[in-house]
Amino acid sequence: MSAKNVYVRRYQYEFFGPDKKKPNKPIAAIFLYSDKNEHVASIFFSSEDEVRMPVEQNGMVIAHYSLATMNPIIDMLRNEKPVIFCWDDIAQTTRIASGNEPVGEEELKKMFSFLYM
Repeated sequence: MSAKNVYVRRYQYEFFGPDKKKPNKPIAAIFLYSDKNEHVASIFFSSEDEVRMPVEQNGMVIAHYSLATMNPIIDMLRNEKPVIFCWDDIAQTTRIASGNEPVGEEELKKMFSFLYM
């Protein structure tokens, strides 16, 4: 198998309290689910700069991202549709991407917002 692309239909995120014994442990996570309600990915965020390669376990991908990428990913999950999670097991890379959508779609909604009041 090489690349797997899954449409993300639901997500959940959690924040973890500090741990004095493990100061570099992840402090937040986002869990991604497919349209079949399958847990397809767990993305952990930490402030450490250490690179960890993503792994696949029982059909679910576990990835580690920098804390700086969390807000843009949450913004994408909230505001874009469709969102696709991509996993390439040969290259061992992950990607979260928005799908093909019209340019200026949001601007048209704002321009004609008075019609929707």
